[in-house]
Amino acid sequence: HKNKFFQTATPESIAMGGGGSFALFLGDMFERGTSGTCETFDSPMLSSTELFEVTVFEAWELVSRHI
Repeated sequence: HKNKFFQTATPESIAMGGGGSFALFLGDMFERGTSGTCETFDSPMLSSTELFEVTVFEAWELVSRHI
């Protein structure tokens, strides 16, 4: 990685990567997002267009078990 812009989140958005463009940016309702070339991960745009509409969103929660 070329910088420390791995992930950021606010009540209005979540984004991954940085350094010019986010690799992935999603707004507060997870209905629309953007993607661009990302310096952090040295990755190309992850979608076919810079602006896109989210059709399916899946989220996971990792929890630790205390025995």
